[in-house]
Amino acid sequence: KLAGCPPAPVKTCPCCASVGPGVELALVCPQNDLYNADLRNANLEGGILEDVNLACAVFDGAQLKGAEFKNARGAAVSFRNAKMENAQVGETSFTSPDFTGAHIRAASFELTVSPGAIFDGANIDGTDFKSASLDRASWK
Repeated sequence: KLAGCPPAPVKTCPCCASVGPGVELALVCPQNDLYNADLRNANLEGGILEDVNLACAVFDGAQLKGAEFKNARGAAVSFRNAKMENAQVGETSFTSPDFTGAHIRAASFELTVSPGAIFDGANIDGTDFKSASLDRASWK
């Protein structure tokens, strides 16, 4: 976690109870806030998380196949070992996101700004990083 994040994520964030497969978050939770959310191993397949605050959120091991994150933003978001095949992560702004070991096949990170991103051990086959800004990214 980065400085400024609480010591542990919580399942009681303003929109935590509203997420699920295929859910368009803005329609069910107008706050559009998943700050410090504990969404480890959650199923958000096909979910639409557009214009949402994801600072300090943890999606480790989550099912995010086909999920859309357009204009999402936040620092220290963790997607470790998440299943993100065909996810649309374009036009997002994440500082130091962690995609270690994630399955990101055939996803789109077009126009994403993610300085300090970690993609160590991630499967990025067929993923589109067109016009993405990934300064200081790690690809080990």
